[in-house]
Amino acid sequence: MASKDYSIVEYYAEHEGYRCGYCKSTDTNYSHGMWAHNLTVTDYQDLIDRGWRRSGLYCYKPTMSLTCCPLYTIRCAALEFKLSKSQKKVLKRMHRFLSHGNTKSNEGRSETPEIMDVCPVMDIPGLHEKALKAERDAESLKLLSVDSTITEKKGHAQSPSQDNCIPGPTLQSPRGENKDQPISKTGAYDDITSMRPPCKKAKFLRLERKQKKLLSQGFSEKEVESMTRRGKSLGNKEKSLENFLNEPLPPNPAHRLEQVRLVRSNPPSQELEQTYQEAYQVYLKYQMAVHGDSAEKCTLHQYTRFLVKSPLKVNCQPKPTTIGCNFLVVLVAVASPEFKRSADESYALFVRYQFHVHQEKDDKWTYPAFEEFLVDSPLAPWQPQDGPPQGYGSFHQQYWLSGRLVAVGVIDILPRCISSVYFYYDPDLGHLSLGTYASLRELALTQSLYQHAPSLQYYYMGFYIQTCPKMRYKAGYTPSFLLCPETYQWFPVEVCRPKLEVNKYCRLNDDLAATDRDSEININEVLVLRRHVAMPYFLYASKYQLEPEDLREVEQYARLVGMSCARRMLLVRN
Repeated sequence: MASKDYSIVEYYAEHEGYRCGYCKSTDTNYSHGMWAHNLTVTDYQDLIDRGWRRSGLYCYKPTMSLTCCPLYTIRCAALEFKLSKSQKKVLKRMHRFLSHGNTKSNEGRSETPEIMDVCPVMDIPGLHEKALKAERDAESLKLLSVDSTITEKKGHAQSPSQDNCIPGPTLQSPRGENKDQPISKTGAYDDITSMRPPCKKAKFLRLERKQKKLLSQGFSEKEVESMTRRGKSLGNKEKSLENFLNEPLPPNPAHRLEQVRLVRSNPPSQELEQTYQEAYQVYLKYQMAVHGDSAEKCTLHQYTRFLVKSPLKVNCQPKPTTIGCNFLVVLVAVASPEFKRSADESYALFVRYQFHVHQEKDDKWTYPAFEEFLVDSPLAPWQPQDGPPQGYGSFHQQYWLSGRLVAVGVIDILPRCISSVYFYYDPDLGHLSLGTYASLRELALTQSLYQHAPSLQYYYMGFYIQTCPKMRYKAGYTPSFLLCPETYQWFPVEVCRPKLEVNKYCRLNDDLAATDRDSEININEVLVLRRHVAMPYFLYASKYQLEPEDLREVEQYARLVGMSCARRMLLVRN
């Protein structure tokens, strides 16, 4: 039995306060954590649906009732996504920039800066030592045999089934909050409107203006006719996200977004290897500019651990896919040869971003720290026949402008969602609102992958903090839902926000009778790994003399991950 068929995790029972990266308090941040030596995408999907989140190989679950800044998991129903006016402005601004290069550098600066999740685990005491120990212990934690008491029905086989899916609104259900239906006017207004020119004539005037504008931009009459005919076929339908992203550029645009690459991060793909240094340089630049990190902190090793390494393992070659006619999306494994060829540039961009955007010191992000944060991943890639073309796992989506790496989105593709891990960009292009633009691109990717994997319907945006103004923008991706920290069911964000204005920690489910059935513990069914052998806890307890603390620790672990995962994942016992 291969180790990659099982998730192998090491739970940390200690629970002390540490620094909060959001409110900057020194010791009021609390979370439970575990090291994922290997993690199937199915198990990680179920974990994030219980409030867990990964940073490199480290997985953590905020202690919601105790921590200073409660972190609510937020997701958007991608198939129902509706563009807001501000999001349309971002797409139009990017199109103007690519077409004419005349976007004002201060345009959009008045908006509240969009800050992707900080790395809330970097301040956990002893995290670096845990990483070093995990590397040393890797060989001793390999699975060599499975006890006969563990049957095939335990469910270690990967499946995007909805057995553990938390009930919530379906994508096909009608939504009552749609207020964009036209409202007819009566009375005096009818007399006024009856004197106006027919709407049809106004449409023709707009069409003529559009045709003249396209001709002035260098398009041929045949191209203009084709584009306007396509517009007619759309009727009165509102312009979709795909329409905006695929808006044609003039023949000689001022800028060209050459490629949007989605590269697999783990195991290292060739494309990841090729761009490894470039991606690291972008990360370095971003961390220094946006987060104020020092260059010493943003090391290549830290970048790899944070954003490249993943517990997800791949068993296939990635396949390229495209979204629209203007952008190329290529899925490349993290830590692959392709990725590593741009690693330096990616690292430099990250450090610059952290320094300028997050005001982090130069010495905070060393290259090893960068690797730990954004390259390492515990996710075991998986490519079933009925899944997305590139399979599931950890990827980097790279944005190249005129041969220069300007932004990187780190994402996980899971059975029911695309999960955004982190995003960083060149601070010089901050006026383009690249954070919003990248989120819209990732939403479009979710919609595209749904055509191949019908279970993949959601876009997870990490955590939502009501008290953090720079993170409230996430609620603007409609329809979005927050995860109840007690029942693990999803509720519309517009229903939750008034509650969170009153209490920063809140049970979002008003049904007091609702419970989390997956936290009903049967300790004997928890799977453990001891001396290379997988076995249920009752057998482990019968073979070894255990301290009472061991039982309490395993019960706590099972309650936090849920029994569905506890019956599948292997908990390391020494």
